[in-house]
Amino acid sequence: MPHHVVTRLPDGRLACADYREPVVPRMRVVNAALAAGGVVLDPALYDPIAAWLDGHREQSAICHAGLSPRGLPCGHD
Repeated sequence: MPHHVVTRLPDGRLACADYREPVVPRMRVVNAALAAGGVVLDPALYDPIAAWLDGHREQSAICHAGLSPRGLPCGHD
């Protein structure tokens, strides 16, 4: 089973990436900071995630849909 990381951007979009994507460490930093207290983060922290999502929108959507119990595999198996 693949491992994915999901991050909600300030504009409401969701980025969902396989753990091997280079953007995932940044996603984990953002998620950890939010989980630690829901603090408002510097918007610049999201810039690399937003840029990755802009170039991988379709794959992100497929990965996110695949997390659902009824979702189809996203191809990262």
